[in-house]
Amino acid sequence: MATRYTGTSGNDILPPPGSPAGADTLLGGKGNDTYHVSPGDMVVERPGAGIDQVLATVGYTLPANVEHLHLSGKANLKGTGNGLDNLIAGNGGANLLSGRGGADTLLGGAGNDVLKIPDLDFARLDGGKGTDALELTGEGLNLNLADLAGQLQNLEAIQLGANVLKLTPDSVAALSSTSNSLRVSGGAASTVRLGNGWHSGADTLLDGVTYHSYSQGQATLQLDAGIGSVRYTPAVDFESAGLETLMAENVKLNPNQAGIFPDGISGNLLATGYKAPSGFAYINNLLFSTKSTGTAFRWGNSHGTTTVTYQIETGTPQFGVPYDGLNKLKASFVPLSSGQQSAAKAVMAAWSSVVDVDFIANTTAAKTGDLRWFGSKNLSLMPTAAAFSPNGDALAAGAGDVWIGPKPELSDPLTPGSYGYLTYLHELGHALGLIHPHDSFYTPLPGTDSLKYTVMSYRDYAGDALGGYNSAYFPTTPMLNDVAALQYLYGANAKFRPGDDTYYWAPEQPVYQTIWDSGGIDTLDAGNQLMGVLIDLNAAQWSQIGQPFWNGHEDVRNCLTIARGVIIENATGSLQDDTLLGNAAANNLTGNGGNDTLQGGAGLDTAVYAGKRAQYQVTFVDGATAMLTVKDLYTGDGDEGIDTLSDVERLQFADLTLTGEGMLTPPTDTSAPVFTSGATATIAENTASGAAIYDATADGDAGVSYGLAGADAAKFTIDFSNGTVSLAFLPDFEAPVDKGRDNVYDFTVRATDKAGNFTDQAVALTVTDVAEAPHGQIIELGADYGKLILPVNVDGHWYYYWDRSGDGTAANIQGAGYTKSTDNTKHNVLDTIFTEDVDGASGGGGNTDNTYRYATLNGVHVALPTVGDVIATTRNFAPGTAVGGSPASAGSTAINPVYDDLLAIWDAYNGTSTGTVGDGTPSGWYSETYWSATPSTPGYVIVSLINGYVNDYYYNDFSYYVALEVLPADTTAPTVSSIAITSATGLQNSTLNAGDVVSVTVTMSEATTVTGTPQLALSIGGATVQASYAAGSGSTALVFQYTIQANQTDANGISIAANALALNGGALKDAAGNNATLTHALVTDNAGYRVDTTVPVFTSAATATMAENTASGAAIYNAEADNDAGVSYSLSGADAAKFTLNTGNGMVSLAFLPDFEAPVDNGANNVYDFTVRATDTAGNFTDQVVAMTVTDDVTEGMAGEPVIDLGAAYGKLILPVNVDGHWYYYWDRSGDGTSANIKGAGYTKSTDYTTHNVLDTIF
Repeated sequence: MATRYTGTSGNDILPPPGSPAGADTLLGGKGNDTYHVSPGDMVVERPGAGIDQVLATVGYTLPANVEHLHLSGKANLKGTGNGLDNLIAGNGGANLLSGRGGADTLLGGAGNDVLKIPDLDFARLDGGKGTDALELTGEGLNLNLADLAGQLQNLEAIQLGANVLKLTPDSVAALSSTSNSLRVSGGAASTVRLGNGWHSGADTLLDGVTYHSYSQGQATLQLDAGIGSVRYTPAVDFESAGLETLMAENVKLNPNQAGIFPDGISGNLLATGYKAPSGFAYINNLLFSTKSTGTAFRWGNSHGTTTVTYQIETGTPQFGVPYDGLNKLKASFVPLSSGQQSAAKAVMAAWSSVVDVDFIANTTAAKTGDLRWFGSKNLSLMPTAAAFSPNGDALAAGAGDVWIGPKPELSDPLTPGSYGYLTYLHELGHALGLIHPHDSFYTPLPGTDSLKYTVMSYRDYAGDALGGYNSAYFPTTPMLNDVAALQYLYGANAKFRPGDDTYYWAPEQPVYQTIWDSGGIDTLDAGNQLMGVLIDLNAAQWSQIGQPFWNGHEDVRNCLTIARGVIIENATGSLQDDTLLGNAAANNLTGNGGNDTLQGGAGLDTAVYAGKRAQYQVTFVDGATAMLTVKDLYTGDGDEGIDTLSDVERLQFADLTLTGEGMLTPPTDTSAPVFTSGATATIAENTASGAAIYDATADGDAGVSYGLAGADAAKFTIDFSNGTVSLAFLPDFEAPVDKGRDNVYDFTVRATDKAGNFTDQAVALTVTDVAEAPHGQIIELGADYGKLILPVNVDGHWYYYWDRSGDGTAANIQGAGYTKSTDNTKHNVLDTIFTEDVDGASGGGGNTDNTYRYATLNGVHVALPTVGDVIATTRNFAPGTAVGGSPASAGSTAINPVYDDLLAIWDAYNGTSTGTVGDGTPSGWYSETYWSATPSTPGYVIVSLINGYVNDYYYNDFSYYVALEVLPADTTAPTVSSIAITSATGLQNSTLNAGDVVSVTVTMSEATTVTGTPQLALSIGGATVQASYAAGSGSTALVFQYTIQANQTDANGISIAANALALNGGALKDAAGNNATLTHALVTDNAGYRVDTTVPVFTSAATATMAENTASGAAIYNAEADNDAGVSYSLSGADAAKFTLNTGNGMVSLAFLPDFEAPVDNGANNVYDFTVRATDTAGNFTDQVVAMTVTDDVTEGMAGEPVIDLGAAYGKLILPVNVDGHWYYYWDRSGDGTSANIKGAGYTKSTDYTTHNVLDTIF
């Protein structure tokens, strides 16, 4: 029962308690009213009438003028505000509470609630109990949790949207009263700013979404992997300082002491040597030296190239005296992974590129390498890394040792710019003789104790505290003072990059690098950079290039420098505003686009420009500084802006080079462009308006612009930049509109160069006739559809009266053999017939609108001249000037919407005074009609788009009956639009192997039917193979597939030669039966689909032995295939469970204690069988079956002797028994040789019985 309840001026409760439920209308009064809402109720509240609230058991949106909403019960409900300052409180269910932009307070209840807000103007958001989320529905918001600490409570998740989130560990921990964790979801438009000190963890997959994990202190964070931008500075540690101090002490490597402690074993290949201090503080500050003499230590004493052998330990390493007391370190040894080994080799190559040191792998079996690489599995002992330095003696296993801890950042991937790669550079610096600048006896120069100057520094930036790295990006090479220091010790590498080199960097990456280049004419090229650059060609200066990165203090990009002693001659700027600074050499400075500043140095410097001299204006500015400006006058071919030059002696243009006063001489160019295009052209009538019909070409279009003039120029358009002339009308041979009315259209093309010189080319365009006969006077459509009769041509289109009765006239008499008795056809009948679109695809029905108004009747393709059910009743638009593409009466600005909506199948309205009655007076214009510009025999023709009729002259023929247009036959052949490799099964690391199936999609210009077995030729590794047709017939996307065969390899990726599509006895045709044209362009190598079917080759043996009682965890077999390069390993087989495997290097270790007397192998014969599988990055694999034989420990029997004498105090051990490999004895304390309690000779005990308190004193 529906009831209307009206409140008073007081505080009302509506409906009153006890009222029956119904779809009630509740009208509030002036007081603070409370509405108890049930389904169907409507609340009406007046503005300014108190603070009102709704209590609802259903989902509810607050009506106007109501402030508060309280949801009750435990159902999952939605509560929505109204734009006021609302308070919305949830219930015990999972609620969706939405504010509408006011200063809202949203209070979740006991369930898992979502609080939605469009902006940050809320008053308070409290999720309550449960796991609750904040959802931002607006865009461009900056949510800073620290700023809103008092307004956000009890929230465990944030749905970020296209917004920015800033947070700190404290703000994350304070957000929820039950958890210190926050989960943030978002997308490509989301941005999260974390600040410094976060540690990254493992990824987590939740409900199909991958989240990256971060932690700092008590706070933990999960960020959606799909978030577009996450900015944070990870907290990374320095070296393992305590351990490094102990290591240094063991070999007396304290730089403030002078002693040398020799190793206790013989072995190193190269003695370490000495070097006196240099005369430069920035060098001495980094040299590992003694305080008393300043002597610096290095490898070797010889002049010329120093050869240092290295060894990446994978077996059982030797440890000498320097490792005394470091037993935990020695026990923690594990081999480096393949990725870590690659990083070690990479940093050795990086240091070797700048200093005259060759690193050679040690191959002498009895020796160890000078410099050794170790891994450690003990995180507490080796939280980062550590290294021994050379100490001036002929050490064995000590000096030059580098240890890498198990920290994740020091494992794969180790790319330049990462903290891990920096650590490897840093530790190798120690091993070659460098020290931390803050540990040196020599004080560093101001500002140079930072990573920008040396990878040996603990400081991210000058003035930084020694508290851990906080940069987002790290040096990718040894830096400026590192190069100087080690070149002082070992000499420079004079063979590195001796030729002409060009340096450029990926535009999306930061640049943190020192350039060492030993010769040639070299260039720093910023042409691809996205930001303006400052390039300083002077050594030991800093250039600004690449993307900014956070260095722990600020965003920086001035981290590129040139090493001392290096000469880089040339610089090229970006398309932005740049500054290029020359040096003492002869520099070529190319500003490129933008307004650039080019400053030469002491040499003969040249500013380089892409265009001819005439393209630029050169202006003298200041004689004292030899300052010039060069302005690009023509911007159509790329704007080089206005450059400011100083100390530049030459200007180089595309056509000449100027020096001295000649640079200011204005150019002289009097040569006019020369046309190479012809003076005549021909097109067929009815060529579409907009079609390109002539291509004017002068001087190869270089620096030339084009214009159009002449008698018939208004009928054409021209592209001023390339000279392409296009139609601006529909040429009709029967009704020419050229000036001479002879179907020869005259226009003139003018080509003008940048100096203003021009040439005119007169062009005569001839329109040729096309036969435009009707299909026939009568077209038979069959019993269901009758005939088409009485054709009439309207602007080149043939319309027929639709004689549905089939009697051959416009009379409604049923013809013999026809099913219809009248020609009149209703619109709903037309809807069931005309269901095709212009391409012949079916899908219409219900409305013959502009899309579905075509049909094929008895093989005849016809169109219905209609714009659907729209009936325009506006009348009295007389023929006249077209306004907005529509005919309108003189002086009127009215638009004919039906006319504007016509498809291109009909021509635009053309000309005036069409459609006249006999006395010459203009006829009435109806908005649903369209007048022909081409006269028919008695006069002009009008087509009605509402009723579908064609009238010749004025409503004389076919009135109010349907006319159909007979469309010409489709003679256009399908063509290949594109070819691309679109997918493949088994693709790994962009590489395919044998058995994988690659799919190639050939996209056609129209739907194409396939019969037979067409093929597509693919090129794999230079060989041609055939992909077979697989799917797609009847569509525009045809799929061909090929299965990769064994022994096929293509490192560059699969390519497809031009015109590789072949019918192979099949056919490709469109719906009209036109055969497809198969030509297409080359598809170049696709690096996303490389081919590698070569299986790894094992070099390790198929058998191995080990002694029983070998400790569990010991390495017992090293599987090796392809030198471990790009290979991963796995383990299987009968006894595989007894072993573990390092998947990165193939090392197999025990997972049990082997006992010869109690074998546990599958055959119980002490031969343990397992299979190692080596798999390369393409997924190719080889299995190596290994038989591991356990040998007997002949010394083990000593534990099983029948009698073991323990002496007078303890008696004997007798009667041994072996249990699971362990020997147990009866304890004969009396020593009589039996279990009887008789005292044996020489023994002090008379009984074997021993009480517990006695055992306590022994054990």
